[in-house]
Amino acid sequence: MSQLSRRTVGYRAWVITAASLLLLGLTLAACHKDEKHLNDKLEWTPFEKVAATFPLADKPIFLYISQNNCQWCAAMENKIFTRPEIAWYLNTYFRFVNINVDEDIPITLQGKQYDYRDFWQLFQLEGLPAYYCFDSTGQVNGIFHGTQDVLNFKRFLKYVHTGQFGRTPWLDWVKTPAAQMDTLYGIF
Repeated sequence: MSQLSRRTVGYRAWVITAASLLLLGLTLAACHKDEKHLNDKLEWTPFEKVAATFPLADKPIFLYISQNNCQWCAAMENKIFTRPEIAWYLNTYFRFVNINVDEDIPITLQGKQYDYRDFWQLFQLEGLPAYYCFDSTGQVNGIFHGTQDVLNFKRFLKYVHTGQFGRTPWLDWVKTPAAQMDTLYGIF
């Protein structure tokens, strides 16, 4: 092999190595950007803290209604609410409030006292878990019942947050490009 051929091979190897390192660096930077919320935890707001002005708050309220010994509630709490991208989205766009209908603590809501079990009638619950979203004016802008998989729950949050509830039927909206999203851990 001639001297020139060796230099060309060496130069090509150097260029390939440099390009590979650059590509690796860009890939890692992109991954780091997407994983910036991997340590986020859900910030629960006690209902008593928002009860005086409920359903009005400084930002929309995401009301999660659950029950002790509810396997479906436990599934949501252990598999969905623990995901960092879900925690980040709820913390960023909603005031997250939980009511456990088994607790024996009376609460005052708009001047009237309720037992937690009264929420079955008040919210006309079809089953648990239940999710009610209220906008900053107190209007319901999202209702969902039952355990949800990651994709549907992410879609529901985006559907409500972007104001689609009441404007676009759910079954139509999930077919739109805005509803197409990833279920990767840590990425919304």
